[in-house]
Parts: sequence; structure tokens; C-alpha cells
Amino acid sequence: MKKILYLSLLIFTLGLFAAGCQNDGTAQKEPSEIRKQHLKKENRRKAKQNRQGRQKNQQKAKRKKAKPQKKLKEQNTPQSAALPPISQLKKSEKNTHAFIKTINGKNAAKDKQPFRITENKITIKGMAIDKPRKTAAAGVYVKIGDQFFKTDYGQPQRAYSERAKNPKYLKSGFTVVIPKNKIKNGDYDVSLCVVSSDKKNYYEMAKKVKVKIR
Repeated sequence: MKKILYLSLLIFTLGLFAAGCQNDGTAQKEPSEIRKQHLKKENRRKAKQNRQGRQKNQQKAKRKKAKPQKKLKEQNTPQSAALPPISQLKKSEKNTHAFIKTINGKNAAKDKQPFRITENKITIKGMAIDKPRKTAAAGVYVKIGDQFFKTDYGQPQRAYSERAKNPKYLKSGFTVVIPKNKIKNGDYDVSLCVVSSDKKNYYEMAKKVKVKIR
């Protein structure tokens, strides 16, 4: 009987020892699992921060790229490309090449002058270059009496450009349409003032075309 009790007590003791060892193993595993979960959360948080950082950098890069484009557009606006008033330019002592082709359809080089103008408008066509700089001019003013009229400059002059063997002269033609009521009736000399390509000077042509406005 004593042997039976002794064996029972031994078995019970061994059982308790085994259960304790199992609990210790579980207790050791639990902190390891918690650390793994914590690391996963930390990695997810860092990944999210990295994505947000990349998105911010991409947005900054887009804004930086957009700024030069905006400046470029501003440089091409009509206001920034406007021809300076003739009063703000210095008269150059150098010579250039420019001439009036027609006035109201009459050939300035061949038809008899003075041209009598009775129409409601005066249409003048011609061409001009910045010869000292070997390029097209910045623009042209037509001078009638003491009045200056800005022309529409930059029209094709392919024949002259090919003859001069300079492609920069291609867009050197001009046209201006002036309402006749802008000028009083009388006899006038019509001449050209060619604005230099750098918009700092102008060349005044000595050759003039005579007209009678009636």
C-alpha cells in the first residue's frame, strides 16, 4: 500500500513538473510573438512614411518643372514682345537696307510721284532688315510728316532671303494700313524708321516717297 501511495505521489509530482515546463515555454513564446507583431507594425508605419515622402518629393519636382514653363509663356506674351516707342530709341548713324514697295498698290520705285491718295485708307508695304547685325529688324515705323505709324512686321520675303543668302532675312516684310482721317490733307514725304534687332536704336532711311493726301 505504501508503494502504491509513493508511486502515485511520484506520478503527480512529475505531472506538475511537466505542466510547469510547458507553461514556461508558452511564456517564452508570447513575448517573441509580441515583438514580431510590433516589428510588423513599425515596418508598416515606416513604409507609409516613405510613400508619403516620395509623393511630396514628386509634387515638389512637378512644381519646379512647371515654373520655367510659366516664365517661358510670359516671355512670349505680346506685351513683353512689344516694339518700343520711337521716342525711346536712339537714332543710329549707321545705314541699313529698307524700302517701300507699294502705297495703295502703286509701285514706289516705278510709278510717277507724288502719289495722290483719295481713298479712306493708306496701305503701305515694304521690307527692312538690320544690316549691321545681319539679321531681321525688330520692327518698322512708317513716318508721314511728323507722325509715326507702327507696321505689322515679320512677313515672308523668301526671294530676298535667298538672293542675300541669309535665312535670317526670311521674315523681313511689313504692311501697315492707316486710316486717312489720321492725317490731315496735304503734301507729305513718307519714309521708314527701322528698329534695330536689339530694340535700342533705329535707322532712318534717307529715301522718301512723296504723296498728296486729299
